[in-house]
Amino acid sequence: LPALLAFLAGQGSGLASLQVSLDSSGWVAYSGPLTFSDGEHTVDLRAADAAGNTAGEAQSIRIDTLPPDIDLSSGANFCPGCGETLDIGVEVQDAGSGIVDWTLSVDGSPIASGSSSVSQTLSWDGAGFGGGWHTLGLQARDAAGNTDEATLAMTVIVPTPAPEPPPGDSSSASTSVTS
Repeated sequence: LPALLAFLAGQGSGLASLQVSLDSSGWVAYSGPLTFSDGEHTVDLRAADAAGNTAGEAQSIRIDTLPPDIDLSSGANFCPGCGETLDIGVEVQDAGSGIVDWTLSVDGSPIASGSSSVSQTLSWDGAGFGGGWHTLGLQARDAAGNTDEATLAMTVIVPTPAPEPPPGDSSSASTSVTS
């Protein structure tokens, strides 16, 4: 719109009309702020001065007021000490301005991240986290600054060690037989 503003500033006869067309919907007199819904839009402006000179300009804009679409899924528990991993489903999408970043965390500590849309299953080995309840978290931000987050509770199970045989138990001692 800079060219249109320069045109208006350089005309000495005064502005006679200013019209706007939103998404090719037809020309109407400009009467104040414009309201847009989410999505891509084209704004066309045209101006005329009292001497009959005209100028016009078009501008494309993208409106995004909606947060990213995210989904987080996993099993309720797993036992890393038993050789298990936890499969975590991560889905981050944004049809508006696009994903800028996302982070998957456990109790606030990041375990995976990215800078674009994603739809995948991650396997986590539980490294660095002890047994008990923990919170999986997924946070995402789009280019318009909209954010969303999801959380899930899960449990890390610690295997119970095999009991030590009592002292003097001969069942674990080796016996040798000679002939």
